[in-house]
Amino acid sequence: MVHALVDAGERVVVLDNLATGFDWAVASLVFGDCGDQPQASALIAEYEVDTIVHFAASIVVPDSVRDPLGYYRNNTVNSRALIEAAYRDLRIGEDAVRSVEKRISSACKTEKI
Repeated sequence: MVHALVDAGERVVVLDNLATGFDWAVASLVFGDCGDQPQASALIAEYEVDTIVHFAASIVVPDSVRDPLGYYRNNTVNSRALIEAAYRDLRIGEDAVRSVEKRISSACKTEKI
């Protein structure tokens, strides 16, 4: 995604804690965590961010069983912090946030097996 955006002429900055990534794989890397609102807000201002794409969710099921609170923190708490920073700093409006929250909620629903 990053390379495609850069190839399309977009200015891209990546905020990543490199828990599962590699610094050589992205352009304009800023080491950090999407749940760190002051850092996210500073990046939004510094890079004049107008769009955020969030790929920081944890997805490995055995890890989620071993550390459910860590998964909750990363997938829910940190995502909410990033959404709040975007809402506040991008001034995107409540309707857009509700739309994103609805999509996140829908994506997190589970079914009985």
